[in-house]
Amino acid sequence: MKVRIGWAGKTFLKAVVGSLIDGTISAEINPNHGSISITPYSDRYGGPFLGVGRVDFTGLTPQTRYTYTIRSGNEPPVTGRFITAPATTNTRCAFIVSTCDSNTARTKHRPFKYIRALQEFYNASDTPFAMLHIDDVNYVDTNVVVTAGFPTQPLATQSMCESKYYALGWAQWLGLFPDNPKWSGDADRQWCYQNVPAHMTVGDHGFAGNFRRGPSVVGGADYWVDDVAADGKSWTAAQIEAAALPEVRKWISDIGAPIYRAGELYSGFEFGSLRAFCTDMEMHCTPWDGTSTANPCYGAQQIADFFEWMDVSSHPFKLMTHESGVSQAGQSWYERYTTEADAWKSTYLPKANLNGSSGHLFHAYGDNHHRHVIEFTDPVFWAFSTGVLQDAQPVGQNLHKKVFGWGGVYRWGEGAITSTGDNPIAGFWLFDLFPSTASSAERIEARYINGSNGLTIYGPVQMVAGQGDNKWSAVNKHKIG
Repeated sequence: MKVRIGWAGKTFLKAVVGSLIDGTISAEINPNHGSISITPYSDRYGGPFLGVGRVDFTGLTPQTRYTYTIRSGNEPPVTGRFITAPATTNTRCAFIVSTCDSNTARTKHRPFKYIRALQEFYNASDTPFAMLHIDDVNYVDTNVVVTAGFPTQPLATQSMCESKYYALGWAQWLGLFPDNPKWSGDADRQWCYQNVPAHMTVGDHGFAGNFRRGPSVVGGADYWVDDVAADGKSWTAAQIEAAALPEVRKWISDIGAPIYRAGELYSGFEFGSLRAFCTDMEMHCTPWDGTSTANPCYGAQQIADFFEWMDVSSHPFKLMTHESGVSQAGQSWYERYTTEADAWKSTYLPKANLNGSSGHLFHAYGDNHHRHVIEFTDPVFWAFSTGVLQDAQPVGQNLHKKVFGWGGVYRWGEGAITSTGDNPIAGFWLFDLFPSTASSAERIEARYINGSNGLTIYGPVQMVAGQGDNKWSAVNKHKIG
């Protein structure tokens, strides 16, 4: 049995339970208040038995440390600890942002070691700590990585067509297969699954979204429908979506942050002084035809919901997550869907709650396999590329095209990457929110953490509440805490 906890809100925690052995789930939580709801195991898409159940802890108290235990049949129980989200703004809390956790085999450099250290550090002072993962979570069109000959020979891949046998994807992701060392052999990964509250946004492999969007500048041939036809027959985009989308919807609603609008996959949540809106381009984006287009990428309803959720003065810091970039790096929003992006910009620009003294907006996005920071000047906002969580490697050339449709400054960048093996500098962003004091206003700090040694590569930079537009400024480097 394996457990993956999801988003810990102010009054709830969600968890997914997976097992290859049939059993009855039970759970307990300490302090013992609120209520526990259990959804029994159910089969998923045939193949070998895989039970996927769910546990909901509700009626909890904000910013409170809890310990839970989940049991299933005669299997060893799983115990974890977490802290619920703050009840108010102006409260210390922290979270990381990562992306692109692919199926490449791992041998060393495991960033989960440092994610675990961060969780233990923050929890020691009862500081809520969580993880946002933008982009690929559970690959529908994933490939099996063939390691024979590596490192003297390039890694090869073999398609699995997990859109048909989706249970296999769940089992692998949960770490139920002992012969997959990346998932089951990384003790820190499994520990983080059990102890770090997380929200996973839908990504371009969520249900083969790149098939919907069309050719990818970055993706290449592995993004095409025929390449995932492991059973020897071609699958259309519609067939893949029909097989996988119900599971993606269940995953997002089972343990993710609250869905903003019923029937959609985008979400909105509060975390101390931060308000976040996690976008979904999978169900709204029309295929890209290779040129700038007026077709939608996020859609009018989603953008309207974004402004409704974010254009408030109650939270000084606002985070918008993108599955893709806002610059020409990966699946760009502006260069590919110019009309919609310009309309968004013109609406956003005059809003003081998003671009002025009443609020500050920044962006984090994944899927471009390139670590960088861009400061856009018209309007003023910053975009943080989350790079990769662990499974890629720098290459000699820089694939980032410095084309900024809104004008911008390339503040920091470190190589382009490709999924070819161990990445010694894989990492993630840490955002740390600090309450006001007698001598300073609320602020948020950001730094990029090296996944191989836990050291800061970029930053820290900080944004102070109430100080003009969305400017970030450098602060003296210091250790976390």
